[in-house]
Amino acid sequence: MTNISINEIISQLNGEQIPFPYIICKYQISKTVEYAKVWDNMAFDVKTGTIFYFIKGKDKYVGAVNVLANDLHWFVLEEVRNQGLLTNALKTAIIPHFFETSEKDYIKITIDENSEETNNHLASKKVADKLGFRKIIEDKYVLDKDLFDFSSASISIKHPGIEDNDYEALVTELKNITTRLHQIHTFFEFSSGLKMEKYQTPTISQLADTLNSRRWSLEDMYHDQLMANDNQ
Repeated sequence: MTNISINEIISQLNGEQIPFPYIICKYQISKTVEYAKVWDNMAFDVKTGTIFYFIKGKDKYVGAVNVLANDLHWFVLEEVRNQGLLTNALKTAIIPHFFETSEKDYIKITIDENSEETNNHLASKKVADKLGFRKIIEDKYVLDKDLFDFSSASISIKHPGIEDNDYEALVTELKNITTRLHQIHTFFEFSSGLKMEKYQTPTISQLADTLNSRRWSLEDMYHDQLMANDNQ
């Protein structure tokens, strides 16, 4: 994503209204960092979600790190730059969590002083140097897992929980999705006079039945998290 898009996401997290809101699912991994998946409502292709780490300041979100495969792209609001917030978040939470959960053994970043997107390349290079990134070619930098200092890692996972209204809305949405899949299956068969089994197995209708049967797992997850909260 571009810095403009990331800035929009941060604005949304800070309660501002934007023209096309993103869908954001997140949970806390440290006092100042949240792990998230983000969906762009304007995207036309099917996506599993873009991975982000969001950085929080004293009273609002101040930055984000976008994860693309092994590459990190970071962005910090201009008014809080050069305060060490990004370096601290990367060192104590983001990089340790990335290595722990991704099974990758290195991280790449690009610092291009000629790019319009990177108008603060000197600050980015300073951050990279502090974290142990090494320059390999031109604008490419790499941080190897076995060379990273994990001594400052401070991970504290905290999930926000599922509210009653969110649970009911998601279950209803899943019911609607399964119904719509049955409708699509029927439309193709009735319109063409052909049987979908000839072209795919399981069929769209069979997938809908499977999806509907999995709805009960959501109920189990919901009640299990309620039980866990009661026992805390």
